[in-house]
Amino acid sequence: MQRQGGMVRSRPGWALLLAVTVAGMATPAAADVPMVFMVALFKVSSIPGILAVLLIEGLALRWIFGFDTPLAMRTAFYANAVSFGVGLLLYPMIGAALYPVLAPIVMKAYGAAALAELAITLGALVILDTLIELPFIGRLRKVRLGLRAWAGFFLANVLGVLALAAFVVDYGALFEKPLPREEVAGLEAHYAPEIAFMHRLLDESAAVYAEHGEIYGTDWVDQVSAEAAAFRFRRLTVARETAMPIVWGEGLHSTSGRRGEGAYYTDDVWVWRTMEQDGIWYYTYELRTSWSPQTLAVRALFDPP
Repeated sequence: MQRQGGMVRSRPGWALLLAVTVAGMATPAAADVPMVFMVALFKVSSIPGILAVLLIEGLALRWIFGFDTPLAMRTAFYANAVSFGVGLLLYPMIGAALYPVLAPIVMKAYGAAALAELAITLGALVILDTLIELPFIGRLRKVRLGLRAWAGFFLANVLGVLALAAFVVDYGALFEKPLPREEVAGLEAHYAPEIAFMHRLLDESAAVYAEHGEIYGTDWVDQVSAEAAAFRFRRLTVARETAMPIVWGEGLHSTSGRRGEGAYYTDDVWVWRTMEQDGIWYYTYELRTSWSPQTLAVRALFDPP
């Protein structure tokens, strides 16, 4: 999972980095995989957020089961430790299983992909943590889990997740800024030969996939890589399940895509202006055969005209 377009503030630290790393290992190296459930690990990325969650859940346990305050707070701490440990294994598996369903929702949320991803993440975190934590509490404290317990603890998880999000989410970055059509037209005019070459790659790669089942290691890749060197691509990839580099330019430490300074969409073209990296700005121009998960796509990174 890549950085969520500024969605998570810079202060979370090691826990969020761990979440991103584990997410990357747990899923195929696919383009734009919204591994939303791994973001749930941001629950350990803010000390004030953790304290807010423990306080809310502790008060809920006191109200639901009549625990005294020290017992309620200890129980909330134990339950959250368990849900975090189980979540290290559970979140990536569930995210991978639900990716084909969730990816189109996130990727088609024009102008608010980060918001859609955040909403799905928070909703999943509430549901999963309730299902993990409350049965553990029932067994630990030998208490009955009736409707009052489930409803009350679910509500406590909702409030806790919202409180946590208030500490770690940069809400100003949840909405993508539209990229003016005039700016896209200027980019397309400047890089017309390159974009024509990309259309050719999209058609040819579909045929190569149909014949070989993949493009990696085929003569076609060597041929088009040699041709692409004559164009002005900073980076060029063909992707379906995994991204195959055709041109791998120097100077960029990330190809972070969907989160940029501005975005433009049509049915088969996706353009965004990407944030500065070490003094470098660039545009990403992507041709897609559809908006379904793991669709065939050709993506290029261009320097500003």
